Amino acid sequence: METVEPDREVIAACRKLKQAGYLIALDDFIDEERYKPLVEIADILKIDFLTTKKDEQKRLIERYAPRGIRLAAEKVETRETLQEAMEMGYSYFQGFFFSKPTIISGRRFPASKSITFESSRKSIGPTSITKRSKRS
Repeated sequence: METVEPDREVIAACRKLKQAGYLIALDDFIDEERYKPLVEIADILKIDFLTTKKDEQKRLIERYAPRGIRLAAEKVETRETLQEAMEMGYSYFQGFFFSKPTIISGRRFPASKSITFESSRKSIGPTSITKRSKRS
């Protein structure tokens, strides 16, 4: 969120994706007034548990869960952090507690694919997007 300005173009793109059936998750969410138009579209707010204070983690649940917005605890690194997030009411969890990264040996990723990924990422921004299944 900290690198995306929620201008008309970004908001319109997110609305279009939402109308097409995608779930919208706001990564590294910061509760600032300028993000209100994106919050109104969002299905999930992802909260960084390493940088967000506990009282703010609780306040975000109290503010957004009653609106039907689910919250994800990011950077969960210990069982205690997971337990706290669950007790607060977070719906999703992500972090090293669940799995540490592993180095996979094999072919190198072609540079041309990396450029394609980066250019497509820039057109969408750091907002996470997930397609809803037809069953839901």
